[in-house]
Amino acid sequence: MRPFLARLSELLLQRHPDDPRSIAVVLPGKRAGLHLRRYLALAKGGPLWSPEILDIGAFLQQLAGVEQGTTMELLLQLFDTYRELRGAQAEPLDRFLEWAPTTLRDLSEVDAHLIDLDRFYKDLRAYHELEEWSFGLGDLSPLQERTNQEWRATGDLHRAFTARMEKDRVGTSGFVARKAAGVAGGSDILPWTHIWFAGLNALDPATTRTIELI
Repeated sequence: MRPFLARLSELLLQRHPDDPRSIAVVLPGKRAGLHLRRYLALAKGGPLWSPEILDIGAFLQQLAGVEQGTTMELLLQLFDTYRELRGAQAEPLDRFLEWAPTTLRDLSEVDAHLIDLDRFYKDLRAYHELEEWSFGLGDLSPLQERTNQEWRATGDLHRAFTARMEKDRVGTSGFVARKAAGVAGGSDILPWTHIWFAGLNALDPATTRTIELI
């Protein structure tokens, strides 16, 4: 059986024989892009103008106008945001780094799933699903009260961090995907006449929504 990318290269040349530069091909990763360029050259039998080939992360970043930051860069941004919120009550950096990587991943996941922040981080007593924890049955115990306060504080941190990512134009993968989904309907901002998505799987809801709107 012939490789998928070989068949894709022939299909691209058949559908866009005149100006492949006007199309984009979005693949799972950069390595697949290198192989597709090779197959395109073989199928063409000589030099050719190549379509723009991007991995899904690069495509989302271009669409969103937001760069995906490195983990350390994002942790330092999150720490600055945390200190601005907590002031003198903020933990030092070494203590912050004990829990911040997990929190950063969680914030990214919430964004990638397009969850409304205000609804998600509402007071735990408003969640009827938690009644078996007694959150909806009168006064909270000290432990429950602390849990509730920490949950609301996480919501405040997420909203403030969102504003920081908006300002810096650098964000988590989930934030990039959420932003891309928010602007995907305005396809006039894209420089290509056609976009091909190939070989993608296990996409988060924000990326899926983006592709559906393109």
